[in-house]
Amino acid sequence: MRPENKLVRLVAKWAGEEEPTEDLVTYPDDFSVRELRDELDIAMQLSLVGVPEMIRSEQMKNVVEKLFPAVGRDLIEKLRSEVDKWAKDLKEKSDLEMTMAAQGGTVLEEARRNRDRSGSKQSDTKSREEAA
Repeated sequence: MRPENKLVRLVAKWAGEEEPTEDLVTYPDDFSVRELRDELDIAMQLSLVGVPEMIRSEQMKNVVEKLFPAVGRDLIEKLRSEVDKWAKDLKEKSDLEMTMAAQGGTVLEEARRNRDRSGSKQSDTKSREEAA
């Protein structure tokens, strides 16, 4: 426990007040020199490269930490769980898009075959009409 928080508890005891349950004085654990703008830039680049959602999720958690440095741990944990939910939804959407793309390729091939067949039928019909 930090000396500042020990002092707060000592003063609370002296004043007959209830001791705080949380540390009132906290310091950041991360002394990274990257700014919020850098974190967002990295997040956008990761999105463009198409890295796995888990990596993007961890990067967005870093963004949350930089964006809200002074909020309590409870709110940070809620925001981090929202990022996890977002990453899960993103993965599901990505999986669905990949499935649809795979199926779409089959549909496009079928459409091309149908177009080719209809074109040849149309040519045959014109040829018969001209011959008659």
